[in-house]
Amino acid sequence: MTRSLLRRMLVSQYFDLPNGFIIILVMSFFIMFDFNMMTHTILINCTNNFDFSENDAWLLYRSFIAVTCFMPVLGGLLSNRLLSYRLSIVTGLSFATIGLFLLCFNSIFNLYLGLSCFAVGLGLTVPSIFIVLSYLLETKASKRTSHFVLFFICVAAGSLISADIAIPIANEWGYQGCFLLAAIGTLLAIMIFIPCLTPFISNKHFIALTKVPATRRSGWVYQISGIVCALLLIPIISRVLFYAEFNTSAIYFSIVIIAGYCAGLYINATPTMRPKFSAYFFLLFIGIGFWTLYMFLPSLLTIFIEEHVNNQVFTHEMNANQLLNLNPIFIILLGILIFFIWQKREYRRGLQAAYQFAIAITLIGFAFLILDFGIFYNQTNGKIALIWVFMSYTLQALAELHIVPIGASIVCKLTPKEQHGIFMGIWIFAIQIGNMLASQLINLTYQHLDTSFFNLPNHFYAGNFTRFGIMAITLGILTSLLAPKIQMAFEL
Repeated sequence: MTRSLLRRMLVSQYFDLPNGFIIILVMSFFIMFDFNMMTHTILINCTNNFDFSENDAWLLYRSFIAVTCFMPVLGGLLSNRLLSYRLSIVTGLSFATIGLFLLCFNSIFNLYLGLSCFAVGLGLTVPSIFIVLSYLLETKASKRTSHFVLFFICVAAGSLISADIAIPIANEWGYQGCFLLAAIGTLLAIMIFIPCLTPFISNKHFIALTKVPATRRSGWVYQISGIVCALLLIPIISRVLFYAEFNTSAIYFSIVIIAGYCAGLYINATPTMRPKFSAYFFLLFIGIGFWTLYMFLPSLLTIFIEEHVNNQVFTHEMNANQLLNLNPIFIILLGILIFFIWQKREYRRGLQAAYQFAIAITLIGFAFLILDFGIFYNQTNGKIALIWVFMSYTLQALAELHIVPIGASIVCKLTPKEQHGIFMGIWIFAIQIGNMLASQLINLTYQHLDTSFFNLPNHFYAGNFTRFGIMAITLGILTSLLAPKIQMAFEL
């Protein structure tokens, strides 16, 4: 009796989840599992099975990631204008499943068609999942952000498991085994979610999902038109991937189109919506800055870890890629801690999103600076202890946990209801913009690398760690100073 009472109290206080939330968590786990399973094997598959050169394989891989990050913009637009959010999720998962099954057959045609189907499928699914989750959490507004943290933990768990088993499965059953397992994962996600599209349900979790508001047009004619538009995107994306060398120019062109679209919305916005748009765009720019620095740091650390870090752990020597793969573990462990802390904090005072952005980008700054301390205060034979790199990755994970759940939860608060899908897609696309800027930044940085400094990390790396660390902290301070005005937009 006492145990049962304590268990009910714990669930009531910390895991008071809205109906339908568990379904979204399980689906998101499978989706991230499938995405990571494919991305961990597609590069090696291209070089081993299709005789791609290493440069061509990397070009296709980077183009696929860029297209996958851009597709949520178009997917969100289709969800807003033609499809319902629930139908977008099922349609997108169906496309992704077909794409993964196509990848099981070794041919160049199936390779490009499969990648295109998968990219279009994710574009339809991901923004709609975030929006459905936001609607579900409206009934638990006081715990909204902490529940998004729980969602992010499930996503990281899917990433971690797929990263651990992808290569062993590829070695045992071939790359087709990985694609088949990922296809089974998307099928399971469809089977979990599809009952909410039928009227013959009695389970409270599925009923909660059926209450998610429809989009502007919800008739069957519009829905069929939306599915046809999504189908037409597949050959277009296939050609974009085939001419991968022009992908960067296409992304820049897309950024200009999106910027023009957002500018038009802002100019025509009502006096009430304009402050909300201003807050959204400001936080979007901060988010792009965050992702730029977040992705730049591991790139800068790759050579640094190999050359200037004592990466011996007992009898095992860890390389840079192994350390990067520890990120999901940091996310899960620290995420559980932050989930409980934010549960109490949100219940008592509420959580101000703008300050969380400031904290996130400041933590990235300290992730740079902590490596300076390792260089100057803990060197042995020109190499620093591995603990300093662990501390840096811990700060990076904390920063990501502060900005990702907040970012996903504020889009629906700052944008018009009829535009939620496309603005969620733009928010996701900001990750790719940050990735592109980070690539440009790392190229510019290493252009100034003098090979004579390879044994003197304090000459090159310490200078960059200090420079970008101070830059990030300055941006964090600026964001915190503007936070009160930004926060006012949430209350309009």
